[in-house]
Amino acid sequence: FSGGLHADDWHPLTDSLSDFSGTQGHAGWYYGFYDGDVQNNAFRNDDFEQLPIYSDGHWRGSDEYWTMINGRPQHPGDTNWVTRRWVSPATGEYRFNWHVDALESNHSGDGVNAYVMRSNEEFWSAYIPTGDTVGIDAQAVVSLNAGESIDFVVSPRSNNIMDSTEYNIYVEY
Repeated sequence: FSGGLHADDWHPLTDSLSDFSGTQGHAGWYYGFYDGDVQNNAFRNDDFEQLPIYSDGHWRGSDEYWTMINGRPQHPGDTNWVTRRWVSPATGEYRFNWHVDALESNHSGDGVNAYVMRSNEEFWSAYIPTGDTVGIDAQAVVSLNAGESIDFVVSPRSNNIMDSTEYNIYVEY
């Protein structure tokens, strides 16, 4: 991973808000979750499962109402880490810009952990407190092979109360 930026010759490729879709894989975006051992931070790329239900503009889990993603927010389940996955269409260098914040100003929950993962490797994480509607902006330049994925993940902490989290992601090449 490279923290440095090239000259301003980057070109927009996709963003998670305008390219949100009821079709898995549209513009390289997949909507799913990890349901591994949350307490031990066990991420395995093969543990990713696509959310099976799309209705009313939301992707949802089949047995857990709170595991959901729509254009703006994503909300983890009690034990599921909700994930926006982007899959590289070609081998090359990509610049990712993202913003993550709490959508709810209510302070009754305990916040979320936000991660960015490449394959099984975490390369960015942050704690987002409940009520933090300002949030965090971050950026990374990543070399990817065609078909390789980057996951933008939200996990609950001790509970998933008030965990609606905005995760806006812009991808450039």
